[in-house]
Amino acid sequence: MSKNHISRMYTDLMREINQTRILDTIPLDYFLHIAFGQAIYLICRLFKLAPIKALIIVIVVELIKEIADSFAMTHTLTESLIDFVLTISLPTACFVIGKMTGKKKLN
Repeated sequence: MSKNHISRMYTDLMREINQTRILDTIPLDYFLHIAFGQAIYLICRLFKLAPIKALIIVIVVELIKEIADSFAMTHTLTESLIDFVLTISLPTACFVIGKMTGKKKLN
């Protein structure tokens, strides 16, 4: 397969994902960003990485993905920012909650 063919297949797949809605309201793209961000974070934690390192990995992977999307698709800056925020939202919440609850002692 040529590089151009693979790029076209990727663009077609992303276009289909962007047009699909869950329950006719939630874009599948948004759901997948949230799910994959959390999955990456949990896999990192499963391998005993510190919460901050797991969060950094999620951020780096998402940045690489958004840079790739900017070359492969006609992705706007606004769409990239929305995708980035959605991807890191749950891992960031887990990190913050873990830090807040980790300092409290239970009876």
